[in-house]
This record gives sequence, C-alpha cells and structure tokens, in this order.
Amino acid sequence: SPEFELIARLSRIAPSPDDDSRAGELAAHPLDWARFLRLASHHGVAPLVHANLSRVAGVPAHIRERVRQMRLATARGDLALYAPWLELCRAYDERGIRALTLKGFHAVLSIYGEFGLRPVGDLDFLVHRRDVSAAIHLLEEMGYTLFPEWQAALRHVGLEHILNSTHELALVSGRGTVVDLHWEAGPRGTMPSGESL
Repeated sequence: SPEFELIARLSRIAPSPDDDSRAGELAAHPLDWARFLRLASHHGVAPLVHANLSRVAGVPAHIRERVRQMRLATARGDLALYAPWLELCRAYDERGIRALTLKGFHAVLSIYGEFGLRPVGDLDFLVHRRDVSAAIHLLEEMGYTLFPEWQAALRHVGLEHILNSTHELALVSGRGTVVDLHWEAGPRGTMPSGESL
C-alpha cells in the first residue's frame, strides 16, 4: 500500500535522495493517514519516521504531531530502562559474570546513536552457560523474580534440563523491568552460543 511504502521510505537511519523523492510523491496523494499511524506504531518505527518526516512536504500537521508524540513516548520508555540496564551491567561486572547486551541499548547507542529512535522493551543479556545460575542468583538479589513458568520448570526439571532444551529464561523486577537471560543468542542450533561469542 502507499501508506506502507511511505513508512518504509521514512523508517531508515539515513534515507537516500530516492527515498526522500518517493516519500514526497506518496505524501502528495490522498493517503489513509490513520492507517499510516497504525503501521508506524505496529512496526515500532514511528520514531524513525518522525526523524525523517521534516524532509517530506504534504503531511498533515496533526499527523506530524502524533508521530512526534510517539517518538517522545519511545524516548521516555527507553530512558526509564536505561538506569536498570546500567545497574545490571555494573553488577555483572562486579561479580565477574561476563555478559553481552543483545539488541536493546547496544543497538540504540551503536546503530541509532540516540534514545527515542528504537523502542527498548526489555533487557536481553547473553552470559556463558556456566554462569547462568550465578546470573539468576544475582538478579534475584537485585529484586528480580523468575516468571512463574520458569520457577515451575526449575522445580520440576532443573536448570540443566532448561539449559539443554531452550536458549533463554525471563525474570521481572517489582517495577516491571523484564530481563531475558540468554546462554545462546537464539533458538538452539540456529545462533552462536554464549561460549562462542
């Protein structure tokens, strides 16, 4: 659809002159702006769309404002998770647990270069398989709790079975911050393990 194409043209870190030209053409024709907003929100690209929207004429002012509000909401959400992320990075380091950040703030800071351009929903850390137990204990000391299904799995089948059958488990803080603790970067056998990384 023209709405989807416009979203695609605007949701790039550095749109090309061709993207800008085509975006202008699309915006000059009648569009379903409500659908445009839904697509931007659904795909999590409203902040990038906003960053590039100033280069395109023909976008109604109320649409520009709505996309700006979506970008600000993303920035607020990112900033709310930044302090817990830093706290966890320091805690892992102090305990001698080698941990890599997956996605999240690593992507925000190294690829996008600023808060508010990519939503961070949870905190993903990759640890060595041998450190999973220590990482769980550290997180629990910091007020994180395993999701109920992981608590049940640990009771019934044990950590070793979990380590052999999946690639991550999840914990949540009292404030609702979710940490996905990985020992492989993705489903078993499809991505590098924590050991190789």
